[in-house]
Amino acid sequence: MPTDHCPECEPGVSCGGGHVYVIELGHGVEEKSRYKKRLHLYVGETQNSVERRMQSNLTRADKKTIVSEEEARLDDSDDWHFVSVKRVRKHYVRHRHDLYADLNPIEKDRDILKDAEKRLSQKLERVKENGIRKYHVHGDGKKKRRKRKGTKK
Repeated sequence: MPTDHCPECEPGVSCGGGHVYVIELGHGVEEKSRYKKRLHLYVGETQNSVERRMQSNLTRADKKTIVSEEEARLDDSDDWHFVSVKRVRKHYVRHRHDLYADLNPIEKDRDILKDAEKRLSQKLERVKENGIRKYHVHGDGKKKRRKRKGTKK
């Protein structure tokens, strides 16, 4: 039986491909943003299954202790396997597989995955409802590449 995240993955067993995913954020993330009326989303990519990536988000630095979403939300320490996904741990509401499942699996190549993540972020940023942008997207796909000093384009 396929998972909600990928038609080729089985529960607990990755299909071997790469994946993009979208997480709905809440629990106060909008209060710290100038985009208070938009739904906040985090777009990411992984070479593992989406379930395995979320498990990594909830794993402590000892790489053995996995905590609940509620425990992760309340813990502001840096005692985590992935410190960089603090926003996901603190503001996780749910996965929005309706926005990405049809894109998975993707070739397990870092450049292809990063490009898919960027394209999905841009696509979601353009979605409008009643003429107003519906989503505010967080994640690495949103980061703009900085030009190096002294280079012209």
